[in-house]
Amino acid sequence: MRVVLVVVSLLLVAGCVASAEPGEPAYGVDAGEIEDRLREVARLRSEVDAEVEASLAVMGEVGGVLTTVRSPSRAPSGFAAVGQIRDDLDDLDPDGLREDLRELAAAVDDARADLALVAEGSDGWEEEYLGAQDRVLVAVREHAAAVDALVQLIDRHRTTYATVLEKLAEVEDDPGEDPEGDRDLAEEAEEALSGRLEPVSLAQEELTTYAERREATAGAVNEATADAAMVFDRRPDGT
Repeated sequence: MRVVLVVVSLLLVAGCVASAEPGEPAYGVDAGEIEDRLREVARLRSEVDAEVEASLAVMGEVGGVLTTVRSPSRAPSGFAAVGQIRDDLDDLDPDGLREDLRELAAAVDDARADLALVAEGSDGWEEEYLGAQDRVLVAVREHAAAVDALVQLIDRHRTTYATVLEKLAEVEDDPGEDPEGDRDLAEEAEEALSGRLEPVSLAQEELTTYAERREATAGAVNEATADAAMVFDRRPDGT
């Protein structure tokens, strides 16, 4: 996400928003505080999005291995990957990610509160620009809500995914009546997964829907950021 971080700092340092008293920050908020808040929002959003991408990748791996183990030619490689994917699924931390999202939401609210204080004493281009920055923060807040809904869904469907992986692990651990390895693993996978694929399919559909909503809100952040940049380019001094 491109967030114009230094612009607000320049706006205040240049004196476009005057201090109430010499040496005192305008309306109790100085340029450094606002810039720090915006940097924190950008940092948290970047970290959260990276974690969500990693979580979605793990969920996608489960779908991939379910296809692979049921293919006669690829079943052995599919079963070989089951253990690692189970570990990856266990390592997901939706609760921790939701805590990060709450921190992001709080950071956005704090930044908006500071911008609102500064905007009270602005007009003209300054007011327009601060409003554009606020719209960026609103878009980030909405994005965080969409991500939170997706993370809750990932947490809810982890059990479904873990169950099918457990069944595949049981197949791999049991050589059955043919310990020499001449087995039809794909057929055994089909038997192990019988009656369990429909819940996985429904989970995948839901995850796709919520992931698309997340992408839409991410696009809205980018659009709001681009709008703020265009407003900044129209600044009166042009510097």
